[in-house]
Amino acid sequence: EMLVAVAVLMLAIVAPITIAAKSLENARFAREQTTAFFLAQEGIEAAVKHRNEGALRFFAGTDTTSWDWIDDVLRTANCSTGAPCSFDVNNDLAPFRCDAGGRTCDIYKVSDLGLVTFAHDSSGEDTPYRREVQMTASGGGLNIVSTVTWGDGPRQVTLQTFIYDVYAN
Repeated sequence: EMLVAVAVLMLAIVAPITIAAKSLENARFAREQTTAFFLAQEGIEAAVKHRNEGALRFFAGTDTTSWDWIDDVLRTANCSTGAPCSFDVNNDLAPFRCDAGGRTCDIYKVSDLGLVTFAHDSSGEDTPYRREVQMTASGGGLNIVSTVTWGDGPRQVTLQTFIYDVYAN
């Protein structure tokens, strides 16, 4: 009778603890996946912002060279070769090739004035995230695929968009 009571008590204790542990694991994964989604979205938005800022400089007359934003984005970092590129949103926003100049696509947590952001600044705190942005000229625009990987497996989030050459003559 005592053994049955102990077994029932153990089931009553172990089951909720197991459920709570699994819930915590799912919540951690959801947080990581949400962060990865926002980092992938940021990669696409950085490409659009880079295009728009180049147009503003050109039309304001501060950049007097002939401006072709598609060529500018791809040529700046030699991203047209299929090598992964990324954008450092906390610095100059220019695209850079992940395997050149000692840079990587790894993302770090950076604290500045109490704000925590993610950047490619290797002096920051390590994170499991890596962002690669593939850009391909196609049909008068730029096809952008932003992929963020993290963790074991690895896990990944991929977003894709196409931005048109709205500044064409």
